[in-house]
Amino acid sequence: MAELKIKMILTPKLRPNMVFPPTFPPIFPPRSMSDTEIPDLVSDESDESDNSDEHQLATTNNESAKMWMNMLLKQKKISGVSQDFVIRLYTLGPFLFGQVDQPDKWIRWAFDGGLLERNSETKVECLKEEQHQNVDIVEKAVNKIIEEVHTTVKIKDHKFLHEILDLVDVCNKHDKLEKALVSLSTLAPTVQKMRGQIHGNNKKVSTALLFAARQYADHVQQLTKKGDNKVDGYLESVRSDQKKSEEGKRKGNEAFVASDYRKAITMYQKAVHVEYVVA
Repeated sequence: MAELKIKMILTPKLRPNMVFPPTFPPIFPPRSMSDTEIPDLVSDESDESDNSDEHQLATTNNESAKMWMNMLLKQKKISGVSQDFVIRLYTLGPFLFGQVDQPDKWIRWAFDGGLLERNSETKVECLKEEQHQNVDIVEKAVNKIIEEVHTTVKIKDHKFLHEILDLVDVCNKHDKLEKALVSLSTLAPTVQKMRGQIHGNNKKVSTALLFAARQYADHVQQLTKKGDNKVDGYLESVRSDQKKSEEGKRKGNEAFVASDYRKAITMYQKAVHVEYVVA
């Protein structure tokens, strides 16, 4: 990744290799399902047929769920990037890239739930076997959440969306993971049922489902209640890193011409590491 000078909110011992805000590679195909199997969601400013209520902000979770459902039914996306894609990417970020989009408490819960290991590298090329298994659990969890949303939305039912929004609101008030897991079992019956569909340690699976639900709920609430489309933020970070990649190549060429081969190789490596393709 390109070097980022970010002040850490948590102590270095808690997440030494993580940075905020996240700057992800743009292409990360899911292993369990493809984006083509699921309708896409992103607002399209060029569509003049949008209903006027879609430009109003929601004030309740019920309104948010209905608004998100209506936008999902339109199956839109921008620049070839869908909300589902970015939700998956941001959910998996702490486990694969050391990239954090979640509040500190939720990252702490990922450690407490056994999904993240202290004093371990959180970059895909350095993952141990158990960490790969944890990534698989988290990926299956987020795919289950996304799949259930689309299944219910197809029949114009927003109850599941409402369920996870209410669950996350309650969990945001908890301090301990144990309390959040109790809320999961009592307030989110649909999510609770998903635990039996994912193989792995029960606490890890429950924590992964909670983590995935939180990420999905955040995207819904940011867009419907604040008008902040996280896909736009993602695309902006991609373009920013694209510029860094071009600058790295330029500096590498200059170093090569000056016979400073060590610096040239370093700059080329950095450039390749952040080289993105924006649709």
